Amino acid sequence: VAYEGLEASINEGLPLETLRARAEATADANDAHIEELRATAWPVDVQPHVDELIAESELAQPSWREAARATTPEALLDAVLAALEHDGNTPASTIRRLLGLEEYDESDYT
Repeated sequence: VAYEGLEASINEGLPLETLRARAEATADANDAHIEELRATAWPVDVQPHVDELIAESELAQPSWREAARATTPEALLDAVLAALEHDGNTPASTIRRLLGLEEYDESDYT
């Protein structure tokens, strides 16, 4: 949800301060998500994929924090794109499949 708010703000061309605040909210949400993933007892067959998702999220975190400190919209966008290189889509999709959950639908969060 936090990232979708940032993405919408970028697409709308909102001021840098707004973008930075939304990037910070995204970084904070990512931190919380990592902790929630760690705190949950996962089935044995799911745990390796959760570990991979956590690793990808941790790799993205410095870029999310960099986006929150960006001094130009271009620098913010570069940091966001760097974070998205570690989106964790592959392990997340596998987790959803193994748990019998529906596929991710971005429109659920916009």
